[in-house]
Amino acid sequence: MGHGAHPLGLTVSTFTTDGHSQTEMRQIPQGWCAYARRIVLRIGFVSHQVYVDRRFRPDSCMYRAVLDHEHEHVRIGRAALAQHAGEIRRALELFLHDNPVFLVSDQAAGRQVFLDGLNRVLAPLLAEMDAEARAGHARLDAPESLERTRRACPSWSSSNGRGNDQIAVALAR
Repeated sequence: MGHGAHPLGLTVSTFTTDGHSQTEMRQIPQGWCAYARRIVLRIGFVSHQVYVDRRFRPDSCMYRAVLDHEHEHVRIGRAALAQHAGEIRRALELFLHDNPVFLVSDQAAGRQVFLDGLNRVLAPLLAEMDAEARAGHARLDAPESLERTRRACPSWSSSNGRGNDQIAVALAR
């Protein structure tokens, strides 16, 4: 945004990766063998909060135009996740297939070892997904796109004459 500008809308999306594992442990002379019995991972958006500048009446064209723009930010994030969901699932399944057992020093390490490995596999895939989503958000917030949002309402310039307002997006991880 330019100097002195403030957003007309804001989308705050909260993304999470959360998981737990159930492992079977067998003690051997070298330590413990950890076998994954069940791994549950939840990957995705916990919430999307969309805000529209309160100067706009909810029944106004400008409110709807800003709200539509912010909903497009939500759609971009969801689309990036959907586009990568299959790749993420396959990579995690391959990791578990290739790593059916780990040798660890103690039971605590055995409970964590699968989740740590899955996180190592997941990190670059989530970074790629995030980069694609950020590129989509940047295209949506490009000046020409914001101008199309403004042109959606003929009364925009007459009722909001500052000319320096912009639409922005914030992503929380």
